[in-house]
Amino acid sequence: MGDRTQQLGSLDHFRRELDLTGAMDAIDQYGQQAIDLVSSDRAQRAFDIQQEPASLRDRYGRTEWGQRLLLKRRMVEAGCSFVNVELPGWDDHGDSGMIFDNMCRRLLMYDQAVSGLIDDVHARGLERNVMIVV
Repeated sequence: MGDRTQQLGSLDHFRRELDLTGAMDAIDQYGQQAIDLVSSDRAQRAFDIQQEPASLRDRYGRTEWGQRLLLKRRMVEAGCSFVNVELPGWDDHGDSGMIFDNMCRRLLMYDQAVSGLIDDVHARGLERNVMIVV
């Protein structure tokens, strides 16, 4: 995070020299707000999924996809109004002989994670505030 902030500062300094209109000041302000948000105690607590009970983490599935969904649910509870989760690697066009096997493996993981999210959202009383689009 520190390296990224330092790099952003270097780029902003370069751009500021090019822009004397004041537009860079506004960009700097929004950039600082984003850094403050991501580095806040509230965000850090939301990102720490280790705080969740092992049984809940297992319910989502101990896969990258399952843990991503759990993290996003924590972000919603921390105040994020919109979250997005992507699951890469679904294009099997180059491997048509393995489509069925790949889908069987992926869909088991996908079903566990999404059903875990739906159950968790309802258990926490968030269903009136959360829309899940799959």
